[in-house]
Amino acid sequence: MALAPLRRGLPLDEPRERPPSPREAARWIITAPDRHGPQTAERLRRLLEHCPALRRTHDLVREFAAMLDTRDPTPLPDWLGQLANSGLAPLAGIATALREDQHQSC
Repeated sequence: MALAPLRRGLPLDEPRERPPSPREAARWIITAPDRHGPQTAERLRRLLEHCPALRRTHDLVREFAAMLDTRDPTPLPDWLGQLANSGLAPLAGIATALREDQHQSC
């Protein structure tokens, strides 16, 4: 039965790409874009296109990474506001925890 389409000259179904695991998607998001290979970059692009919440998370993570790269904390208050107002409960929780840490360390 598996060979019948081949004998009739019918095209085989395109092999389906397995979706990334949550760990794999997280690694793609936290990795600097210039360190992705072309295949990973394309898969990440499609994933972010498919999931707006993940796109928002990716953008916020990259903004935070830029602050770390430049060692410039100036944008942190605005970034925390974006995190809190992202509409994503886990990110809002991180913003709350970071603000609490800021107040305790002052």
